[in-house]
Amino acid sequence: MSSAKANKQTAVAYLRVSRESQVSSGLGLAAQKEQIREYAKRQGLRIRKYFTDAGVSGAKGVEDRPALNDMLTSLKDGETVLVFKRDRISRDAFLSMWVERKVNKINARIESVSGEGNGDSPADEMMRRIIDAFSQYEREQIRARTKVALAKSTKALGQTPYGFQRVNGKFVKCPETYPIRERIIRERSEGKSYNSIATQLNKDGIKTSRGKQWQHIQIMKIWSHSTEGKDQMIERFSQAHKDSDI
Repeated sequence: MSSAKANKQTAVAYLRVSRESQVSSGLGLAAQKEQIREYAKRQGLRIRKYFTDAGVSGAKGVEDRPALNDMLTSLKDGETVLVFKRDRISRDAFLSMWVERKVNKINARIESVSGEGNGDSPADEMMRRIIDAFSQYEREQIRARTKVALAKSTKALGQTPYGFQRVNGKFVKCPETYPIRERIIRERSEGKSYNSIATQLNKDGIKTSRGKQWQHIQIMKIWSHSTEGKDQMIERFSQAHKDSDI
């Protein structure tokens, strides 16, 4: 039996998640692996290796996907590449086509456990192109909706709240001022007055974000910001950036 024929009973598996939240979803790594394992068993395929890109966007190129790159490099003549869904390979239609052609050049093939686009007929080829194009469209739609939502959130939040800073368009906790913010909220929740909190901060030599003395009105704003749920809005604002990159 030639090596190519022998490899037709051999497969490699490629898994990808773009963010931690997918771990608990239907697209989590464990779920993908289990579905791929069951599919291989039904098809009489032996999986020789699993390649996993965790926390990697489907829009990134091969150079930024170490596991995908390793898989393509180690792929053998006649083998099958198993994926849970085609969008695990990429959410960029051109990159998906490039990867598929790279695989086909060594007489290997990509099979989706979900079944979409499997096969060699012209209709199967057309279905793969449609699926890949829709995956890219879906990604762009998510990004567009997120952009609108973030713009609304930015307007609602106004200027950057004390204790936070903006990095690459998203709010993150400022290591210098966020502990002070926590102290203010904690002391206020313990019943201390706005004036007493401001007075103690000034005695401790702690300045406002503008380098000035604290006044009761600034303490009141931080407390109101916290109790009105805007801190939670900031968390959603930051999470939205992550969720737009799938």
